Amino acid sequence: MSSSSVGPDVVRGRDEPCRVTRLGPAAAGRRRVRLPGQWGDGIHPPQPLWASEIPIEDADLLAGDEVRHALGEDRLTLWYQPKIDVATRRLRGAEALLRLDHARLGIVAPNRFLPRFSAADLAAVTGWVAERAIADWGRFALAGLNVRLSINAPPSALEGTALPSLLEILRPSHPAWPGLTVEMTESEIIRRVDLVRRAAARLSSQQVSIAIDDFGSGYSSLVRLIEVPFSEIKIDRALVRQCAFDESIRIFLKAIRDFAHYHGAIVVAEGVETMEEFEVVAELGIDQAQGFLFARPMPAEEFLRTGAGLA
Repeated sequence: MSSSSVGPDVVRGRDEPCRVTRLGPAAAGRRRVRLPGQWGDGIHPPQPLWASEIPIEDADLLAGDEVRHALGEDRLTLWYQPKIDVATRRLRGAEALLRLDHARLGIVAPNRFLPRFSAADLAAVTGWVAERAIADWGRFALAGLNVRLSINAPPSALEGTALPSLLEILRPSHPAWPGLTVEMTESEIIRRVDLVRRAAARLSSQQVSIAIDDFGSGYSSLVRLIEVPFSEIKIDRALVRQCAFDESIRIFLKAIRDFAHYHGAIVVAEGVETMEEFEVVAELGIDQAQGFLFARPMPAEEFLRTGAGLA
């Protein structure tokens, strides 16, 4: 999905095989979505995508000195998972997911090191993620892959205007810039509605918008969420898993779709793993889908090669 020609002034400022898969033996009989420019047919067993899905005991956390050492060696990295347009089955964007390239353990998910971080550490890492994602957008766009990226951030990163101020500096001036989405969970937003609302108003001038992540996982009041200018609602994967066989869930998702569309936002289904789930998502009029049915998270270099076949 390319835009106008992008020159070198777009931005300032361990590979492993691309894991675009269908589900393996544990999901026998389930079909994979065939996408334009389809890639290989490697078979992989399903694995949890999101850090919160993987149970972690204190003993599994990296020690504080290990984390500090890894950060000192600049071992943070971003992996990207495609977001697919449900109607066209083409690439519309990607979510940037934080990873730590550990010298001994290899690629480590954030639930094994972020719990060691203070609020100040989290704000600093969020700034790093924003800077790296914007730099990666520049590389992708130069190669003809101009898609909107999203990052994850806690509301605390918005305090003191740190993240909004940084994004004002980092924002590319090139007209091809599609903007950036900042994902925050439903439960986090509802606890800091006033802070998120103020920050969202400031970010909008930089083409940066807020997505409500993991929607449906909590018991939030829609009345309060309406107070936050949002561009995207991401349906929690637990609801996506149930929608293929639970009529009440489908009715609820239709209501969320209508709610989002009324407010000019799109709806993204998270964690789509089976063809049955995808077919229901399409029937419900959900705008985009993300999950193992299409692709697993992958290093930036792999995303650049893979995304070219989907644009």
